[in-house]
Amino acid sequence: MGNALQLNLFGGPGGNGHGGSLSLGKRKTARPIAVKRSQHVVLKSSLAVGKSSLLQKEHARFIRRVMPVLAKRFGVIVYEWANSGTHIHMLIRPRSRRAFQSFVAGLSG
Repeated sequence: MGNALQLNLFGGPGGNGHGGSLSLGKRKTARPIAVKRSQHVVLKSSLAVGKSSLLQKEHARFIRRVMPVLAKRFGVIVYEWANSGTHIHMLIRPRSRRAFQSFVAGLSG
């Protein structure tokens, strides 16, 4: 396909882009965090295989128990989430960048 551009799912020309070819020759900037709309976040672990899989009974139970506690503590709304064994997909809306960072750090720790 050559130099195909990724489609903009948020409407309008350009949209909110970050990384990849959009960053070539430019300064590094913080990844944008949406606080007024939900965002899809994936937490992935290359070590989560076999007995360390996130789908193991004790790990899955722990994630199910800790996710709402951390979301409430840090002010993050979790609309949906799915445990896929090696990664967790989440549709979330944090109230601030700090809330997002704290939530992800707590969940991944």
